[in-house]
Amino acid sequence: MQKFVKVAVNLPTSKSIKAFTYSLEPSEDVSIGSVVVVEFRNSYKAGYVVGFDEKHDIEKIKPVISVVEELGLNKEDRKLAEWIAKNYITSQWSATRLFQPPGANLNVKEEFSYKDNGDLKKVGKAAIEKHFGKGLETLLTEKIVFPTYNLAVKEPKKLTYLKVAGRGEKDITEKQRNLLRVVEENGSMLKKDALDKAGSSISIASSLIKKGLLEQIKKPYFQVPDLDYEEAYAKPDKLTGEQERAIKSIGKSISAGENKTYLLNGITGSGKTEVYSQAIEKVLKKGKSAILLVPEIAMSIQVVARLRSRFSDKVAILHSGLTAAQRLSQYKQIKDGKFPIVIGARSAVFAPLKDLGMIIVDEEHEGRDHGVRNSHRVGFNQPRSLRDRVSDTYGIRDGPDESHCPRERISDSHCVRLYDS
Repeated sequence: MQKFVKVAVNLPTSKSIKAFTYSLEPSEDVSIGSVVVVEFRNSYKAGYVVGFDEKHDIEKIKPVISVVEELGLNKEDRKLAEWIAKNYITSQWSATRLFQPPGANLNVKEEFSYKDNGDLKKVGKAAIEKHFGKGLETLLTEKIVFPTYNLAVKEPKKLTYLKVAGRGEKDITEKQRNLLRVVEENGSMLKKDALDKAGSSISIASSLIKKGLLEQIKKPYFQVPDLDYEEAYAKPDKLTGEQERAIKSIGKSISAGENKTYLLNGITGSGKTEVYSQAIEKVLKKGKSAILLVPEIAMSIQVVARLRSRFSDKVAILHSGLTAAQRLSQYKQIKDGKFPIVIGARSAVFAPLKDLGMIIVDEEHEGRDHGVRNSHRVGFNQPRSLRDRVSDTYGIRDGPDESHCPRERISDSHCVRLYDS
């Protein structure tokens, strides 16, 4: 049966308040939030699927050209995107874009494919004409090549690592044995570092790879913010009475699955960080995740450093120092569940965490009545957007006004806000 989808197309806001209907082949599978390529007024545009139709009476409906990338939104986030589009008089494209990786350049790139000895190759127009010595129109007419449409997404820089892949040191030289020993002692390590430490060369590593003794792996490179601050975390031997009461109250709500919002009001150094750190631990034990929203990473160096020290590789930090490609990969890893804790500025509230259990708003009184404008040209009121995203949310807040408590995002979540007296 023919399927129809409603697509929010990447157009100037004034032209894209509504969604447009396109047909979809029955074999194609998409979900709300999927990225598709469609034809719009004789050009190709990226768009988000924002709805479905089983039947339609519109004639000559254009088909979806291709389903480019699956970045589906869950039901709650789709609902909030619709609310943002309606209440901030912006396009559904711009509202949905808030929930997608900031490094995803959703401009459509046209390429042309052809078969070369059984392999499918994709190149641009100039390269295809040079390769065949014919004009593009002729190649398309003769069906020698066919067009494909992809997103111009930059992949992050990748670093090469080495790890031991097999045993057996017969028939290897002393230099090869030394490199093998260095990699084995350090586990997976950067290829450059391994070669430097072993006083080895690329050719020696290549020979070990061919023998099946070493394996070469490429991993995305992520720039870690230079915090200029280091603090090894250690739990305090004894909590203050206020800390104990706060942790007990928050912990009770988390265990009972209650919707609660808490305000921690205390002077700098009074121990608020320890309270929400232990609250995060309780949330993680329930298999849920947490977001810490700060006014600016550079202004919260000590808090970020302590949490990263305490929770190690469970923490993702979203900051302006990351390139677009790095932010894209970071978002993908968050969505895949690698990082159950996200620290970032206010727009990090849209991070694609699974099973969100807690939102912490640090220094919430800083600009609490101001909206936020992001790179997608959507201005939104951050406290109001929190309220409309978080459903049944556990919260600890940093601000004197109860009206800024988050509501309606995901069940069994908390919001924690902090306030310096």
